[in-house]
Amino acid sequence: CTNESNVSIPELANELLDRLKHPNWVVVFKSLITLHNLMNHGNERFAQYLASNNCAISSPNYSDRTTPQAAEMSRFIVRYSAYIQEKATALPPDGVKRGTDDSLLRTLTVEKSIKSLEVLINQFDSLLAFEVTPKDVTNGVISAACLILYRDATRLFVVFNDGIINLLTKFFSTTSKKQCREALEIYKEISFDLLNEFNKVAECVGVDKSDITRLQKHPVSFLDAMETHLAQLEGRTYGLSWRSTYAAPRAGAASPGGPPPAAAAASRQPPARPASSPADGPPRRAAAAPTSGT
Repeated sequence: CTNESNVSIPELANELLDRLKHPNWVVVFKSLITLHNLMNHGNERFAQYLASNNCAISSPNYSDRTTPQAAEMSRFIVRYSAYIQEKATALPPDGVKRGTDDSLLRTLTVEKSIKSLEVLINQFDSLLAFEVTPKDVTNGVISAACLILYRDATRLFVVFNDGIINLLTKFFSTTSKKQCREALEIYKEISFDLLNEFNKVAECVGVDKSDITRLQKHPVSFLDAMETHLAQLEGRTYGLSWRSTYAAPRAGAASPGGPPPAAAAASRQPPARPASSPADGPPRRAAAAPTSGT
């Protein structure tokens, strides 16, 4: 950005932000990738500067129509910039450490777990809104963006999984109807289908197939047990009334179905393996082989 051997963090950030206004899509896309890499691997004060100064990164109206490729890449620039804006402005969830797979989400209270998971879900939503497919990876610039996004997705899932495990271990002993309802909605929230589709792109950008985590949908029996527990707290019988009262899970999440389990199931411990665990069985830390900051 400059010809100086040393540059201050505010000056570096502002130089990169100025380049987001450039008419050429390659300059803008590369500037976003540089911002993303600095947020993940650079000095922590860089990300803090972007957050504390409410820096405008999102470019919802960006358009380069000089060539068909430029027009196509402009769509991804709009989505990518929106994700980086979300990442820059979101408060770090409780228990999440930047640049490490270790987190304290397994030890948080139910209330703090719910708040932290909501922040993570917002980042997941913004990341998956990039909506790239293997056929869209037509040049080295978008390939570099997909690789760092995949690493973010892996990192987010590992941390999210920690929070879900903690939440589920406390769910059946929780007597707060509000917390149980929020926890159940969060459990349904993550879209495994969208995440698996995004993982297909990772193979196109150099990630070894054996390192890619494949995820399964929620077991219906587990969701039924959770909904039965909530129904007991609310003094009603779990059944069709639940599905008509609360919104159905969004696309990609498993829907509850089949006969409800016995009422006693709600008071027992949940199954040993939460549904948010990787389906093909690699250890939790192995799932985050390509590491990066949140």
